[in-house]
Order: sequence, then C-alpha cells, then structure tokens
Amino acid sequence: MFLNHSEIFSFSFKSKLQQVVKPICSIANDIGQQTIPEFNYSDLFSEAFIAKCGYRKSSLENEKELFSIIGEFYNDNIFDFDIFTAGLEIIESSNILFLDKLEKNVFFKGDAKSLNSTLISYIKKLDIDNDLIDNIDIDLIKKCLSSVSLFDNTILYNKSVSTAKNGQQKTPFIFPITILADDKIKSEQIDENRFWINRSYLSHNYGIDIKENPIFYSINDSTTGSLLGYSVDDYLIPAKSIQIEKYIKQENLSELIFSLFLNVFNKKNAVIASTSPLIEEFKKQNKNSELNKLLSYLVYNLYISDDNLALIHPDFEVFFEEVALVQNLNPYNSSSFFISKSEEKQLALGIYSTEKLDSNYNLLHWIEQDNENYIQHKPHLASTQQKKAVVKTLRPDVAFYFIRKYYEDIIEDILHSNQFDFISNFKIDISTEQEYEVDFFIKTEKKLIFMEAKTKLTQLYIEQYLVKSTNIYKVLRKFINESIDIEFIIVGSYSENLEKHYKHFIDLEVDDEYNTKREGLNTLPYKFAVPLQEIKGLSLLCIAEPEYDKLDKLIKEKCQ
Repeated sequence: MFLNHSEIFSFSFKSKLQQVVKPICSIANDIGQQTIPEFNYSDLFSEAFIAKCGYRKSSLENEKELFSIIGEFYNDNIFDFDIFTAGLEIIESSNILFLDKLEKNVFFKGDAKSLNSTLISYIKKLDIDNDLIDNIDIDLIKKCLSSVSLFDNTILYNKSVSTAKNGQQKTPFIFPITILADDKIKSEQIDENRFWINRSYLSHNYGIDIKENPIFYSINDSTTGSLLGYSVDDYLIPAKSIQIEKYIKQENLSELIFSLFLNVFNKKNAVIASTSPLIEEFKKQNKNSELNKLLSYLVYNLYISDDNLALIHPDFEVFFEEVALVQNLNPYNSSSFFISKSEEKQLALGIYSTEKLDSNYNLLHWIEQDNENYIQHKPHLASTQQKKAVVKTLRPDVAFYFIRKYYEDIIEDILHSNQFDFISNFKIDISTEQEYEVDFFIKTEKKLIFMEAKTKLTQLYIEQYLVKSTNIYKVLRKFINESIDIEFIIVGSYSENLEKHYKHFIDLEVDDEYNTKREGLNTLPYKFAVPLQEIKGLSLLCIAEPEYDKLDKLIKEKCQ
C-alpha cells in the first residue's frame, strides 16, 4: 500500500473544567468564611443546582467533593445545545470536521496542539466562569466575584482540555454512500443531538452541501454488525480503522481509488507560481499550432538559432529577445554565454574572483565586443578572438515557464475542457525511501490513467517511467483486482531521435499522423507502446505531440 499522507486524524479529548471551577469556588468559599457568620461550603449553591449536578446537599462530605462534582457537571454538558450554540462560531471556523459529543471524539485536520488550542478557545467562549458565578446562591459572594475580572484569562483555561490521537484517517474522510453495496450494510438512526458536522468546511473544501439539522445513521456490517461509519444525508463518514474496500460496489471501486489518491496517498507538491503579463500572453497562444511548431526549433529549450530566425512570426516576436551567443570559451566549454548584441568595442562581461580557486585569481576573464561577428576574450594576459552568433532567446520569465509548466498547463487545460476527473502535480510514497512524483492521475468510467508530462520525450525519460510505472502498478494490484484497467502514458511536446532505441515498437504503430516527419515541425511526432517487462500484457504509451488540437484528440481517445 502507498504511505498515508492524510492530514485528517481521529482524536479523543477530555475536558477538565475542574481547572476552571475549583479556583472560583475556592475564592467564593474564602469570601463566605470571612464575611458570613456560621457559613458552610454547602451554602454556596442551591439545592436545585446541586441536584442538577446529580447530588443532594446532605450527601456531600466536604468542599473538595462539591467542587469536583460541579466540575464534572460542566464537563458532561459542554455540548449542551444552548451552551454549544454560544461557542459554535469557534468550532465552525476551525478544522474540526466531525464531532461525536457523546464519545468526545473528533475528526480534525491538523495536529494535537492545534486541536487543543481550538477546544480551549471554544470552552472560553462558553463563559463557564460567569455561568458558575450566576449559580452561586449568596448575593454578597456573587457580587464580590462579579466585580472583578479574575477568571477570564488564559491561565485559568490553558489546562482545561487534554487530547489523545487515535490515528490517521485510512480512507477518504467523506464520500457518497451510494458506492457501498446495499446487501453488505445495514443502518440505524442515531440521536440527532449526538453528532455535529462542519457544514461550512465541507461546502468550502469538498463542495458538499449538508442540509441544516441533518439526520445521522450508524452504518454497520450486515453480517457481523461491526461499525463501518456514520451517514449524513447521502454521504458516509467512515470509522477510523475500517478497510472499506470490501464494501464497495465493483463498478464504483475506481471512485474509491481516485478518492484515496486525492485525500490519503497524496503528498502535495509546492505550487510553482508562474505568472507575469508576458507569461499570461504566452499562455493565450498555447492553442496556436504555429507557435507549437515554432517552439520545436528551440535549441536547449531556450533559443532559435541564427539560421532559423526567419521562422519567428511577427505575432510571436514579443516572446523573444535578440542577443549574441558565444560558445567554447576556455575553460567553460560546456557553457553558453548570452550577451547583448553590439557592434561597438565595449565590455560585454568581466569575471573577477576574490577567492583563489586554482593558480589564477583576481581578474580571470574580460570579454569585449569587437565587431558584428566577434568578441575579444582575454583570459589573464592572453587574448583570443571568438565568433559570436545572433540568436533569439525566449525572454527570461517565458523561458523558465516553458521548462517548468508550459506543457503541463496545456495538458491540464485539455483535461479541464473535457471535464475529466484528475489530480495533478503530487507525490506518492511506496515506502519511506521510494517517492514518486505524479504529473496527472486521471479517472474515467473504465480505467485509471497515470500520465507523465515532459517538455521533450527522450530515451532517458521513457526508461525512468517504465520503472516507475512497474512499481506503481505492483502496489495498486495488491488492493484492487483486474476489473479496473490501469494505464500509463508518457507524453512530451517535442522529442529526440527515438528510432534507434525503439524502432521495433515504432514500426508496430500504424498511424499516418505519427512516427514520420510533419511539415513545419523540427522534431518527430511519436506514438508507440513499450511493454513493461515485468507486467504481462501492460505497455507504456509514449507520445510526442506539440500541437494542442492533436494532443486534445489523443487524450480524449485515451480517456474514453
């Protein structure tokens, strides 16, 4: 099984309102002892209030017992409807998703410290200290306590609750109950005041609208009677430790698997912010076939060489910048230098080191513009003339976006436009040492598809994804059977020459659109399948397709 990355945990908690009651009652008792003749601790509260706490005055042994009894009374009633309403705004704005008032259990998104803070804020909002003072039966003492603000403070409440983590949610927190097999479950209505569900949170984060004052049912195994969870409206909230897979209708199993990846296995990647006015303009052109083809001429995904500059349409000039390219500068032979285009004899780049890295230091290089076609390179005292070429690079923000997000954004736009269910840009862990990034996970009526997106389809990427696909498939088959088809696709916008590595598989593909030269495109568009060696009958579909419309057609075909 994949590692669990759910952020939702089950907690039990215990309120300890003796921490609030005892100081107030002790001060009240001291005031009575000092100001009222023949005062007795039992005089603090009426017979009716003590009876409400479940005791009689005559049965009390000492003030310590009385204070403990009152504390337990408030502990037992912190979710009394009238009191609960007073603190409801705290709970509703928190990450408490589901509350069992009877058992004092919650499903909470976050850690124990955050839950403690939320529950303490809720208890403070209930104004228990003032409610206790109101119940004191002696006006003099009540007046003395009411005249000072001794009790509305953090010190009084900061130990008023303790929590214990029961475990991590192993299933999606909530999903439609209709995906359960009717013959495997039975339901029973529950006291409507026992549970509370965070309707606001569900609406905002899950798009689920639960009606006001909903009715809850316990959902149990029809044979053993064991608890599977609780239903509300048409949804199930599974119990913490239940393995729900065996109760799912066969035709709905893919729904559960998709939800597991969305809510449990998913280790979310940090979102890369890629926006600027120029990037947004570039995105608007991602359906333009001429731009799709032009970008296939980029060298190192960055620049159009001098012999292809005429291919840049005037509409696309805004995305490029004309510069001079200098290469093969010793000792930086593996690096390319982009400098401003100039014919005047002036400095282009100087390199000075304050650290002695080898025998040379201080002024290491001095590069001057010489004329239209050359630069003067002066490493130390020597001087050489180096040729420069005029090229057009993508402007910096577009260049970074093109490498990081351009093709992923095109695929995501296609999936959104066709209203496919998918998750993008996340990680899953097969073990604590084996982590995989998933670009797209797509659910259709008949299958689950893992899709890897690359700017350029290469042999290295294909071989890496063959290994990844095999490992993911093996884990999936441990808990879902062969009735659900699982497919793997690697898709690149452009390609390197793959025929020398995969000619046999390329020759097996019969499609006039692919594996042959296309007009206006500088790389080959590919479509072929490579078998996963360890998985009989399963192949990795390899695609190189830069044009939006053609890619849209391919994705629709595969996701039917």
